[in-house]
Amino acid sequence: MTEYDKQRNLGYDWIRFVATMMILFHHFLTTLKSNHLHFPLGLEHIINYGGMRWGGEGVALFFILSGALLYKHYKDNFNMGLFYKKRYQRILIPQQIGFIAALIATYIVSPSIIDRDKLGLLLSFLGLNYTQGFWDNFGVSVTWLIGEWFTFVIILLYVLFPLLRFMFLRYCLISTLFVTAIFILNLEFQILSYANGGFSISNGIMCFWVGMLFEKHKNILNTNTLTLSIFFLGILYVLKPVRIGGYTYPVVFISSILLFVILYHIKLDLKFVRYICNYNYEIYLVHHRIFILLLPRLITGNSNDLQLLYCCFFLLGLTFMASEALHRASDFTTQKILSWNNNKLLS
Repeated sequence: MTEYDKQRNLGYDWIRFVATMMILFHHFLTTLKSNHLHFPLGLEHIINYGGMRWGGEGVALFFILSGALLYKHYKDNFNMGLFYKKRYQRILIPQQIGFIAALIATYIVSPSIIDRDKLGLLLSFLGLNYTQGFWDNFGVSVTWLIGEWFTFVIILLYVLFPLLRFMFLRYCLISTLFVTAIFILNLEFQILSYANGGFSISNGIMCFWVGMLFEKHKNILNTNTLTLSIFFLGILYVLKPVRIGGYTYPVVFISSILLFVILYHIKLDLKFVRYICNYNYEIYLVHHRIFILLLPRLITGNSNDLQLLYCCFFLLGLTFMASEALHRASDFTTQKILSWNNNKLLS
């Protein structure tokens, strides 16, 4: 049994698993729609149920989980240098290897990809592409190949984590009020958001902060809070609101918090769930590009539901294999870097 197996929380595993699958199915649907391909009429109704969009909820769950896990591991002991070193190994090495692989695959289909803005390619290589609307302010044209907009926000949160950790540990109440105020103000003014609020730094920080609060007060995550969460999530599904307080994101935010509490109580250990959790970051990086490159070549406007189902299983299987390969390549690269650094120190 590995150290991870000894320390892991099955509830957190299920949150990670469900968030991953939500994002996968959301992007499967959006890729079908963007290519005007066939999909069952009820599919969109399930994935985008009122304001409770699977893609938005999956992203929110990941942000909340990131806050919870980082606070869990670093609330007592924190070495900034070691922290950033581990984040680079876990986040940026897979991002960079995956980007190169995606660039090669895209070049085969569209050689003009290498003629793009070189600074934009570099920023995208580093996972900082975020959204073109943001980089238009700096006159840079980024190129999205792998990952999603929230890779940028995840990296930003990791950069800010020493500050966020200090604020949380020293001034938790006033910092919570401050972060919440920014979150609410941005709902109105959208200063830290793009794509009509779909891509948001402030939403990511708020969810991350909620995750730290969850981990700090997880003793209240008992059967009573589980019952209340199921009850209120049920109300949301009955009412099917598109907006709360005049804004769309609070629907996603509130439903994600309720879903987080519910999933946290699942303690069933399944091999498939563990598999997805082992490669969830790599899955998140590669899945959308695989869908974009292959889905239009496998499905047409005349395809039926059964063909669509076969295609879905095929692309998911391919995504999982590519993710595992990326994970292994990243581990190999990390070991080579560590070995090179050790040899350099010894010499």
